[in-house]
Amino acid sequence: MLELKKMRKVDLITLQGYRRDLISSLHQKGILHIENFSNKAGEYGLDAGKPIDKSEIHSLNLRVKRILDVLGKPEESDKGFLEKIKSTLKASDKEKLGYELTDIKNDYKPFIENLEERLDSLEERLSEINSKLKNLKETRNNLGIYKSLGIPLSFLGEGFSTYTYIGQGSKSNLKSLKNDLEKITETYYLETSEDGSNLVLVLNVLKEHKEEVTKAIRRNNFDLLETELENTPKEEIKTINDKIKELKEKKEKTKRQLKGLKENHLQRLLKINEILKKELERGEVQAKFGESKQVFVIEGWISKNNLKKLKNLVNDITEGNSIIDVKEPKENEKPPVEFDNPWYLGAFEKLTRMYGLPSYGELDPTPILALFLPLFFGFMFGDFGHGIIVFLVGLGLYKYAEGTIKEFSIVLLFCGFFAMIMGLLYGEFMGMPFSELGINYHAPLHVGLGHGGHIQDAIMRLLLLSLGVGVFHIGLGILMDLGNRIKKSDYLSSIVPVAKLWVYFGAIYLIIRETLMMGHGFQIMEWNFPLMIAFLVPPLIILVFGELLAEYGEIESKREAISLIGEGFFEAFHDMLGFLSNTFSYSRLFALALVHMGLFIALGKISFVFSDLIAGGGILGYLIWFAIYVVGTVFILGLDGVIVFLHSLRLHFYEWFDKFFSGGGRSFEPFKM
Repeated sequence: MLELKKMRKVDLITLQGYRRDLISSLHQKGILHIENFSNKAGEYGLDAGKPIDKSEIHSLNLRVKRILDVLGKPEESDKGFLEKIKSTLKASDKEKLGYELTDIKNDYKPFIENLEERLDSLEERLSEINSKLKNLKETRNNLGIYKSLGIPLSFLGEGFSTYTYIGQGSKSNLKSLKNDLEKITETYYLETSEDGSNLVLVLNVLKEHKEEVTKAIRRNNFDLLETELENTPKEEIKTINDKIKELKEKKEKTKRQLKGLKENHLQRLLKINEILKKELERGEVQAKFGESKQVFVIEGWISKNNLKKLKNLVNDITEGNSIIDVKEPKENEKPPVEFDNPWYLGAFEKLTRMYGLPSYGELDPTPILALFLPLFFGFMFGDFGHGIIVFLVGLGLYKYAEGTIKEFSIVLLFCGFFAMIMGLLYGEFMGMPFSELGINYHAPLHVGLGHGGHIQDAIMRLLLLSLGVGVFHIGLGILMDLGNRIKKSDYLSSIVPVAKLWVYFGAIYLIIRETLMMGHGFQIMEWNFPLMIAFLVPPLIILVFGELLAEYGEIESKREAISLIGEGFFEAFHDMLGFLSNTFSYSRLFALALVHMGLFIALGKISFVFSDLIAGGGILGYLIWFAIYVVGTVFILGLDGVIVFLHSLRLHFYEWFDKFFSGGGRSFEPFKM
């Protein structure tokens, strides 16, 4: 459970004639992590591989993506088909998809070109309709203020001997305009009508005064209507509305045609898109190969349990005309890392990845994380009823959600389960003790917060339990460090985690023995001195000289030896402070458990106060109390749930992982669809 998958390095050599079939099969199986062999191909008398020219396919792929962008995403009803495509692409190309490269040129390309042509025509029509609609709406808005005018717009502009203006502006500028007009001519006709704060005017003057009058109108901030329309504004607005209605119908018809294209061709487009992507991937990966005119070489990594599958696949395709050289990882190599956990730990693997990827040869902390993270959550969120709610939320997400959210629902199921277990130990249901619900049950960790009685002992018991859990968890981390060193056959340095276990648990035992069992408290001078020497001094000496012992035989000078002793001293000092602060950090389990209980005690009292103020008791008062309690519960569960989860994660990332985790691994990324 704590082991990563064992990797084997594979060098695969075969004839060029099997190239396409072999690449296709490897792509479908998805079991080989392909490395870049081309940069060292020259050492073996081979040429560096070149990516196959797929420019035409790349162009088609871009065109298909553009068509898909225009047509839009698949509807809910299409999602089942997407799954079918994925499962189909995992099967044999020849049997299931039935396509060859000639199909792409002779079938897919004409189909895409024809669809593009139809799509471009519809898009152009839509664009033209939208442009006309925009212009008509602007014209209608401009005419709206003049709809009360009963004169035809054909009168606007130059007549036989006069010039007619129609415009609008502020009422406050009318007097100034009249003064300017009277300075220019005494012969003019001016009609005005008010529209709110604006003024609409019709002005008729002799043509000979056109230039001066125009300047006067603009000087007084009146906007002039310029149009080639002929009927009255009201009639023109009616005509525009009819045109807008007609254009909207054409627009809807065009949209229906687009929808028809989507319904008729989307599924095939999605299939072609997957095929083109697959061909591009198969073309690009060949740049990693080594090759000559007759043969090509693929180098990669594969998990040990898939080795037989790879050999059978290659032998079937190449008819035995291949060489498969399998090697165990060398000390200076860095194989990719693949987890080896049950499917339901997938979300916990992602949490591990958030901190870092274990290096190859390290122990995988995911299974322990999957146990302790929900346990810590339950410790701080302990309530049987609240645990049921979290569990049901996780169950709902698992059933109805997809992707990462569905994967994360497993974490919620674990957290809800442990919250229920701790709720039974606390004797709490929906923020209330079992005793208040008429349940005769003695909870071993019941605190009784806010319900009277002597709670000091219960609180102290809970605090000690949280610290005890922390001590055990930290001890596991140190054991993981010991396991990692033994796995790497680094036996000399293994003495360092042994010394850490010695001093850490020795110090814990001393504190328990002298403070609780012997009653000496923290009067250190009264503690058992020989025991203190036995539990503290030897491991501290080992920690100081541990790095020196680990490098024994490789030290080249006294200066280097002194440097290692100095590093060991500061490392020992750092470890002692770290053990102290890390252990007390686990008291947050106790603190947040009390906060969770306290929040619901406060919520219950607030609900009673408000229901009493609003209704003064009775059925209505009970209903109001219930409504406030439910809303408050949802709010607290959401907020406190996030806080508790983050603290659970923090205890692993800051207090636990640094005890053993070196990280720096690279992910196993198989060549697959």
